[in-house]
Amino acid sequence: MIETITDFFDTDDFATACVVGGDPVNAIFTLEWVEVTLGQTPYSGAYPTLTGAAGDFAGKQDAIVTINAATYKIIDIQPDGTGVVKAVMIEQ
Repeated sequence: MIETITDFFDTDDFATACVVGGDPVNAIFTLEWVEVTLGQTPYSGAYPTLTGAAGDFAGKQDAIVTINAATYKIIDIQPDGTGVVKAVMIEQ
């Protein structure tokens, strides 16, 4: 069997079902220490993040995310070059 990238984001394993910019997405939800640059200012700290398929996050910068009734806003999308991205968020 050939696996696709979406096979890694199955809610039966590690992924969480969420809504990103109005679209249903399965991604891995964690709290991670990350570095982001907002405008000209770099920040680092523990931020809620979603790790998922790059196609699910295309054009989703600043999108609103709903996970288990909590609301977040994507402030940075960090591709890893393999078709996976980390979406860094802040709670709304």
